[in-house]
Amino acid sequence: MEIPAFFEPYRIPDSFVAEAYESSLPQDRAFIKTTFSLVDAIYGRRPFMREERILNPSSGIDYTIRRKAVDWVLILAASPFNAPVRLASAAMNACVAGIDSIFAVWEGELQDIPSDVLTTFDLLGLENLYAANADMCRKLLRKMQASKTSGRILFFGKPQCADQMIGNRSPLIRTWKDVNAPYFLSSGEKPAASMCEAVLQSHPDARFESVEGEPDAALGLPQDAEFHDVPLYLGDGLERVWFPPDLTPDFFFNVSMIVSQHQPQ
Repeated sequence: MEIPAFFEPYRIPDSFVAEAYESSLPQDRAFIKTTFSLVDAIYGRRPFMREERILNPSSGIDYTIRRKAVDWVLILAASPFNAPVRLASAAMNACVAGIDSIFAVWEGELQDIPSDVLTTFDLLGLENLYAANADMCRKLLRKMQASKTSGRILFFGKPQCADQMIGNRSPLIRTWKDVNAPYFLSSGEKPAASMCEAVLQSHPDARFESVEGEPDAALGLPQDAEFHDVPLYLGDGLERVWFPPDLTPDFFFNVSMIVSQHQPQ
């Protein structure tokens, strides 16, 4: 799948991406790469399409399960988002699902894109990068909705165009939204205070005290009694990476089942 022609003028110049890469710090790039490796190691590369046929004479029923990756993924980010490792982990889930058509759009001015966000896209090898205002982004979403293709949309920050998806009932398109201001707990013996600086370098919007809501992650390994209380535990040395427990490569697949009466072979 290709981006609609009317959106091409909003493509981000390669030179701008290269400048962003050069201005990023080596240690920041290292943690982005570590996040890529983490997702790849846990899930591994998935086949773009897999079909499993089950013949069950004893029940008199045969069935086929078909899993096929979606046609495209649209990453849509906007201010105040500036947490590249969260972007890296979500986008890498799409990559391990075997999807080639991944488009990344920043809603807003080109000069407002954080350099590490562009660097993340560059390290992923994404070539379809754009920056446009909210109205053009809404137009793009309408076009994608009308394309009769299957896709997934990942939202980061607070893009105004996200209102275009309110009431979306297309079975072919699903959306996911990044957690805003993730809440970190301290776990084990090491206090969270000693890790705060590292966390804030990757998550400038991180919170270490919550007024309401459940924690998004904990720093340090869990105690037995609390193991199931938090969706993500980050061990020593991994405070700056991220792994969204509510997003896996399965999100990027359409699954269908064909059920029929058993036919003797």
